[in-house]
Amino acid sequence: MAAVFPLDTTKPWVFNGVTYEYDASEDRWYVVSTTATDSVIEGISDNRSQIDVLDTIIDQEIENRSNLLDAATTKNNQQDASILELDQRLDAISDAAGTLQFKGRYTYVLEKSEEACTQAYLACLIAAAGDPLAAGECSNIDAACNAALDEPYSNGTFTSKGTTNVISDIEEFVITGIDLDGQSIDWLNVAEVGDYLEMFGIDDGDTALYEIIEEPKVFNVERSIRVKFIRETGAGDGKLNLQENYTVRVFKTSQGLDLTDADKRYVIAPYVVYFADSPADITPVADSGILRNGELWFDTAALQMFVWNNNSWVAVSPPPTQDIRVAAVEADIQALRAKPDITSSTTAPVSPKQGDLWFNPSTLKFAFYTAGAWINPDQS
Repeated sequence: MAAVFPLDTTKPWVFNGVTYEYDASEDRWYVVSTTATDSVIEGISDNRSQIDVLDTIIDQEIENRSNLLDAATTKNNQQDASILELDQRLDAISDAAGTLQFKGRYTYVLEKSEEACTQAYLACLIAAAGDPLAAGECSNIDAACNAALDEPYSNGTFTSKGTTNVISDIEEFVITGIDLDGQSIDWLNVAEVGDYLEMFGIDDGDTALYEIIEEPKVFNVERSIRVKFIRETGAGDGKLNLQENYTVRVFKTSQGLDLTDADKRYVIAPYVVYFADSPADITPVADSGILRNGELWFDTAALQMFVWNNNSWVAVSPPPTQDIRVAAVEADIQALRAKPDITSSTTAPVSPKQGDLWFNPSTLKFAFYTAGAWINPDQS
């Protein structure tokens, strides 16, 4: 029963053995004495014990809840990491939407076979040219090659099977599932029969196109892809070279690869004519960022033409003499800066127009079409 304090505040008031007096200054009743029995105290102690037990249970439940939250957070983080990895792989797929492509960078390495080790050993002996020290080193290299036959290929590497590195002779590739940039590529699902596999030589510009003729297979921990050679550019040496880097692309036929357009990548021609006062002013237009054999540079300071051949500019005609009629040619050159029509052939182009350029690779001569005739800069 709840206590109901009396209206008369002038006298003390006793309720359940507890005496209260009224404090007018604070306008409240306060306890002045009690006759509480031991049973009341014990009851309070029991209640306190129960409260302690309850507190312990509450603390345990809070700890359990915290553990569950931590576990959920860890699981969420793991899911976030998995989603991020999936996003990255989807990004790689989306780069190719419409035409292309799974793409990765790889280093070409020696095939892990006894035949390949033997061929490399013989080539080393030939290069040693009878030098006993060099021949001894060849033996060491051969021993290391054979000792590593059962080891998996390193990440970011690929090779050709059949002891050949000649681009047109390759019938099968072995490639790892992780490229030089750490990108994971699932070749078993990426490459299908009828798709096209392209190897682009970052160092020398070789570009080769193959058709995939069998579903990729597991080869140790790598993937084996059988191919049929289609064509190559020939811009390099026609070989896959050891320890050189290549971009490997897959063109999906299901995305509509147009081989007519693709053929444009495999035409040997001077790719562009650069107009500049010096080589330092030239910025290569190729994706690799390097100059390619057959590209031309017209020296606008010396009025001389050069062709890029084996890492150097080679003059294709002597400097013009003072009696050359240069003024009209210079006007044509200025017009050609925008978008010249350039032809590389051993015979003169049909139906040329004013300002066209013609490079004859058999004579290494360069001519401008002006006033109805082909004019060579070294003509008087």
